Amino acid sequence: MLFRSSASNIYTMIQWLPSYLTRVLELPFPRMAFFLTIGYTLASVLTVLIGYAADRSLQRALVASITCFIYPWLVIPASMFGPPEWIAVALGTLVAQSASTAALNGALMHTLLEPEAIARGTGIYVGVGNFCSALGPWIFGMLITATGGYHAGFVFMALMSAAACLAYFRLHQISQRARAAAAA
Repeated sequence: MLFRSSASNIYTMIQWLPSYLTRVLELPFPRMAFFLTIGYTLASVLTVLIGYAADRSLQRALVASITCFIYPWLVIPASMFGPPEWIAVALGTLVAQSASTAALNGALMHTLLEPEAIARGTGIYVGVGNFCSALGPWIFGMLITATGGYHAGFVFMALMSAAACLAYFRLHQISQRARAAAAA
């Protein structure tokens, strides 16, 4: 289920970013919407580029691991430093981590399961994963209540991504061993 951190992160960002940007950083709502849209647009471009890199390398789990490795190093500074407009663009752009790993998860399902089990496996993965991922925004909100600020929530998201990084890397190692065994 660590692979569903992508859904949890995107649900959390979509739910909590507007209030963080307008209430805490005091960015007027129309400006917040404009700059967040720029970030989401950049995230869309990055998602395609990350998918392209994963397809070119045929190392989808490794690319997902790298993407999850980078996220924690960026989300905390991006939420704290710079003018509110830059923070809105930066945090919106970081949605690329969630979007790209979600796309890579779909591609990984095709390599991990037999063809006759892909739809069923994907349905179980998405259904159970989305249910578990709904906890992300709730936990983020509980951290806001407990600490009086948003930064503990951003740390929580960074830790989820770090855990997913390790899980993807382990999946990469397993798939490399399976490829080596099949080639031998």
